[in-house]
Amino acid sequence: MTDQQTDPFEEFTGDRAGAVQLRRSLTVLRDKYAGTPLGHQLQLTLEGRMTMRDLAGDPEFASLAQAGMREYAEQWAAMSPEEKQALVRESEAAERAANEELGDP
Repeated sequence: MTDQQTDPFEEFTGDRAGAVQLRRSLTVLRDKYAGTPLGHQLQLTLEGRMTMRDLAGDPEFASLAQAGMREYAEQWAAMSPEEKQALVRESEAAERAANEELGDP
């Protein structure tokens, strides 16, 4: 990738740390769904031959994402305010560490 090309994952997430995390997550899903049509779609996305927007439009991926969001919402709702605050602090610290590792402010 040259300096003039933009990273589609960074463009999608808005920062390099988010792009790294998105790639990791998609790689885990690709490996989990290897040998399936969804696994193929994930591989194409990781290779840059399919956009995140196209992947999100895939019914199987959309269903998987919706299930994950539902599970997250249920877990969040079950947390106390203190647990939520702790999770936010942990997430912020992880993001700062990732940005520092990448040399971003």
